Amino acid sequence: MRINPNTPAYDVERKTLHNSIMYEWSAKQQDRLLITGHTHQPVFESLTQLERLYKKIQAAKRDNNSDELKELEKESRKQEKRITAVSVDYLTMIPSYFNSGCCCFSDGDITGIEIADGSIRLIKWEMQDQKSQRIVLEEISLAELVKQL
Repeated sequence: MRINPNTPAYDVERKTLHNSIMYEWSAKQQDRLLITGHTHQPVFESLTQLERLYKKIQAAKRDNNSDELKELEKESRKQEKRITAVSVDYLTMIPSYFNSGCCCFSDGDITGIEIADGSIRLIKWEMQDQKSQRIVLEEISLAELVKQL
């Protein structure tokens, strides 16, 4: 048996296509969320990390928050090296699709979706000083998410 190495995890175009297909399906569903994983590209509320950064950059510009804008633009430049596609309608997407990203990246970091205490979170586990540390990357209360659907 031969294993196909051309999975979304190793192909940026396939990641983007996979996320587009998953979003298109989930956006048509009534009162449902879709949670998938293992593409090595986390998605939270239907947006990639880069799309979320672009939205935060727009908010920082609107609010004249130059310190936050500087940090967000710095982070977006790093993300642009890994994520090459941005959905044309990312500003109006329904928050119906979530992707945990990866159970284990090459550097040993782990991302996942956590649903607990009335919230859904995109979390990352990474090693810091020989200890595993949990970092919340994104979070929204389930009640707020339901309102947005």
